[in-house]
Amino acid sequence: MQVKRFSESYPVRAAFVLVLIACVLRVLDTFVVRTDELIGEQVLAKVGGLILIIAYVWSVKGTLRCIGFHAAHWKTSVALGLLIMAVGLVFGYGAEWLYLHLAGEEPRLLFAVQSHPVVPEDTATSGVLLALILVLGNAINSSMEEGLFRGILITHLGSRMSLVKANLIQAALFGAWHITVPIRAYVDGQMGLFTAVAMSVVYILVSGLVGFAWGYFYQKTDSLWAPWSAHALNNTVMNFLQITTAAGMPSTLGLRVTVISLTAVGLLPLFRRATARLKTPQVVTWV
Repeated sequence: MQVKRFSESYPVRAAFVLVLIACVLRVLDTFVVRTDELIGEQVLAKVGGLILIIAYVWSVKGTLRCIGFHAAHWKTSVALGLLIMAVGLVFGYGAEWLYLHLAGEEPRLLFAVQSHPVVPEDTATSGVLLALILVLGNAINSSMEEGLFRGILITHLGSRMSLVKANLIQAALFGAWHITVPIRAYVDGQMGLFTAVAMSVVYILVSGLVGFAWGYFYQKTDSLWAPWSAHALNNTVMNFLQITTAAGMPSTLGLRVTVISLTAVGLLPLFRRATARLKTPQVVTWV
């Protein structure tokens, strides 16, 4: 009862408390427990974060429908999310391939399982098992991150400010959420300080851009299935479809993800027109 009262009286504070707890889980998993080194995925951060979100929402509202996990117009939402993200992926992979081709690197597409850390790591799993873990991990991760950053932050912040501002704030937090990767690479001695700082900036900008696009998907459909499908597609394709050269894996992943994020943002006017024509509902805020 106290959680419900606090959530309805102070939705912004409640949202930030949840983000803080999720960040603690992520830091513990990244730097202490390191479950990704054992099975290729951060189990504690992803599963623990998802349980946190479900427990909170059910304790206050009794259903996950209030943050966008519902069956209403789900097919339309999924189709729109997949379409925009598929275009972004085509542009991202295309830009990276063209850059390498013009540089004389002879790029080619390769279907291979890879978790895409900044610095590749060996794990205790490989092949089919790792592929299954990554697919399941992407589904859980997309549910957790969309539930937290889009479902909770946008609905909670949007009850006290404009949805545009709420989306900008959650996008910024989503960008900062990803800097644990280069920080750990620096702590482990796999990356210099300057490179780690530069990579952190890139992570904040790129993840923030795509996070803003996914937040807009949610705002214009009132369904988390639009950003969820885009998020899951992006991560899964990145895990299984690589670009390689005769010299091995190139260091141009940053170009790919930047173009993907910029394309997703650039296609938002098209997304807006599509949702207006389909008459999808706008997101409903928390209180």
